[in-house]
Amino acid sequence: MKDTNTINNCIHPKIRLRFDTQEKFFGPGVCELLELIDETGSVQKACARMELSYSKGSKMLKKLDQVIGISMVERWTGGAGGGGARLTEAGKKLVKTYRKMETEVQKAAEDAFYKYYGEDFRNAITINSSIKEESVISLEKAIIDIQTGGTTDEAD
Repeated sequence: MKDTNTINNCIHPKIRLRFDTQEKFFGPGVCELLELIDETGSVQKACARMELSYSKGSKMLKKLDQVIGISMVERWTGGAGGGGARLTEAGKKLVKTYRKMETEVQKAAEDAFYKYYGEDFRNAITINSSIKEESVISLEKAIIDIQTGGTTDEAD
């Protein structure tokens, strides 16, 4: 089992999972927006927390609803308590399954990374300098042996 602290402090793969049709419509940003709507009860507050304009956030939600074909967010306006928003059951399920899938995809990427590069990425892609120096010295001796007919003077 890999130590999580070691993984976080070393080079490792980072996967961004998104769903596309002709263009992207759902990924980490839209998922975060849905999570913040669920937390704050407001599209406007969720957008503000993400430092996203309300119009941009609304466009993201509209595109999501259009592609999937069902509403992910239920909104209501005005009244005594003011307006608000909450995720539909479909929206909650989308967020929950996306986060599970994201975790599995990240784990698969890490497993593949360690399969091909091992625990130490830098050592896997570079030649250790001491091994390189030893190889050069051995190669130089072999060349001298060939040039002198195998009679190198070891007494030097």
